[in-house]
Parts: sequence; C-alpha cells; structure tokens
Amino acid sequence: MRILPLVATALLFTALPASGQRGGGRGGRGGDQPPSVPLPASPRADALKKEAIADVDRMAKFTQEMVDQIFSYGELGFQEVETSRYITKILRDNGFTVQEGVAGIPTAWVARWGSGSPVIAIGSDIDGIPQASQKPGVAYQDPIVAGAP
Repeated sequence: MRILPLVATALLFTALPASGQRGGGRGGRGGDQPPSVPLPASPRADALKKEAIADVDRMAKFTQEMVDQIFSYGELGFQEVETSRYITKILRDNGFTVQEGVAGIPTAWVARWGSGSPVIAIGSDIDGIPQASQKPGVAYQDPIVAGAP
C-alpha cells in the first residue's frame, strides 16, 4: 500500500477543483468567492487528484476495519498500548519510520515517511474517555459496557 503518497496527494489536491483553481476550502474568503488570481489549469495536478481519489476509494474497507479495530480497544489515556502497537505496525508496514516513547510517554509516537518538503503532519487522539462507552452508530446514549471507556 502507498498510504502516505495517497494522504499527501489527497490533502494537497482536495482543495483544488479539477480546473486547477483554488476556492471552496476553509480560507478566509468563503466557499463561493473565486480566488483573486486564478491558477492555471494543471493536467498533472488533475491526474494526481484522480489517482488519489481512486486510491482512497480502494482503501475504504481497510479504513473502516482500522476504525473498528481502534474503537474496539477503548484504552484510557497513557494506557493505549494495544492501539499504539496496532497503528505503529500499520505505519511501519507501509514504509514509515516510527519513533516511540516520544516526550517520555511510552504510548506516544511520531511517524515519518520520505524526506524533504512539504512536511505533512497528521494528528490522532487514540485514547478512550472514561465512562463514555458507546455503541457505534447509535445517536443516543447506549453503552456497550456501562461505566467503561
């Protein structure tokens, strides 16, 4: 799998419509206002955007499996041992270099892929909240285990 190239390409080009112009993102102008200086069309950017979208679509099942697995651990802060082990294995299997025990926290890690710039950071909060057990996909309070994270 090529996780980082997919994520990086998706992040870089999702804000660009197929015409290659900016707009519609979270910038200060609002979604309906055109940019003050239109960007030229870029066939390469358009091709990369289409490739990223196709790759993300192909990974939909894997992504859902990851979400379900991480949810199943339900580990509290500073105790997310299985969650960290699971995620760092996936990262390593996909070519990332993983530094564990960051900031003196055994379950904290930083993953790096490639070199140079731009540098893209993705954050994740992987711990459970005490007493917030909840069945997935349920819009009302319905704990899996009452009082559990």
